[in-house]
Parts: sequence; C-alpha cells; structure tokens
Amino acid sequence: RAYLRSLKERSFHLALIVNIPENWGTTYEEKLATLKATISKTWVEPASFDWSLFEEILLPAKDAERKPAPTLFLKAREIAGECKTFYQGEAAREVEAAAGLGLESYLVGQKAKPFFKPLSESPAI
Repeated sequence: RAYLRSLKERSFHLALIVNIPENWGTTYEEKLATLKATISKTWVEPASFDWSLFEEILLPAKDAERKPAPTLFLKAREIAGECKTFYQGEAAREVEAAAGLGLESYLVGQKAKPFFKPLSESPAI
C-alpha cells in the first residue's frame, strides 16, 4: 500500500491487470463486482483493499485473453499513450510476455533484489 501511494505521489498512473476467469460474469461490470467481492471476502490485512489507487482495472473478456496473452498488456500500453509503461508481476512468463511487448517489466520478489522495483530506478515523469 505504501509503495503504491509513493508511486501516486510521483504522478504515476496505476492500472491493475487481473487474471480472472470469464465465468465471473458476462460483462466487465459483473466481472469487476465479482472480483471486488472475492477480494473483500479473502483480504487479510486490517485496512481494506484500496481500489482508488488504480485509474484502470483491466480484466480479460475471455479466458484466452488472460496473461500471458498479449491482450491486457497491449491495452495497458494503449491507455498509457506516449507515457512509458511498466509492468510488475509475480509470474516470470507474464513478465517476459509484457517485456516482449515493450513494457518495462520487473519480476516481483526476485531473490537478491528488492521485492518491488525501487522507486529510485523509476525515471522521472
């Protein structure tokens, strides 16, 4: 939470890319409601999940669009426009897929590296 707030304070625009199954709803709104309900039920931290940190929440319409498929990464690049696009993920194949599409990518939780991409390594906006 503190890391995400630090990014927001530095004027980063944040999007969340979530691999949910297509059977979570027939529309984006239904899928998002199911995602939020699921997170609410399983969230273990004292403070609630802060959805307001994210300008966009990208969800696959079909299972074939789930990461590491290019669909959501390309959508993130489209939303970013001319801005540099970063992707941080926990799965190496997703990070590699994002990097292959031109997103600067960072594998979260690598041994011998900070858990998240250090803010000092992020370029000025």
